[in-house]
Amino acid sequence: MKTSKRPRQSRLRTTARILDGARAALVEHGWQGWGINAVAARSGVQKVLIYRYFEGMEGLCSALAAEAVIFPAPAGDDPAESASAEDLLRAAGEHWEADSFAAYLARLRAILPAAHPFAGSFDRQRAAFTAALAAALRREGRDPAEAPAHTALLLDFTRPGNTPVADRLPTTRPSAAEEELPVELL
Repeated sequence: MKTSKRPRQSRLRTTARILDGARAALVEHGWQGWGINAVAARSGVQKVLIYRYFEGMEGLCSALAAEAVIFPAPAGDDPAESASAEDLLRAAGEHWEADSFAAYLARLRAILPAAHPFAGSFDRQRAAFTAALAAALRREGRDPAEAPAHTALLLDFTRPGNTPVADRLPTTRPSAAEEELPVELL
């Protein structure tokens, strides 16, 4: 008896549609306007599918955080050995210019509690990026202790008024109601 791959493929396509819609809705509506209704509308799926596939917004956030590339990995066979500090910084800026979701997550981190899945993903990627930048600075005969400052300056790229991409992103200030929400709901 043959089993059809159609249900599995359909689930994969629907999952991808939901994730794509969630990224687009977050960038379009900002943190305050992002929720099940916005994701369902942007994805073109019923809300029940988001709950079925991701068990709600917390699961959806975890799935998005797991696949988000906020800081791009340097190109090359052994990126820690080959990329210059300038190349690393330029690659991140270009990545954020091309991927508004990654740029928005970089901006969003400032308001998220440490326990949030987006915050954990951001912090891990920032640490890896900063370590690669420190290695590049060391190879160039510069002070590797400057890497965190360079990374912080790079994050200015996501602030309004600093770049065209930053000006297109929604604001990230939490509303008074959100500031009082438990961490698991943010």
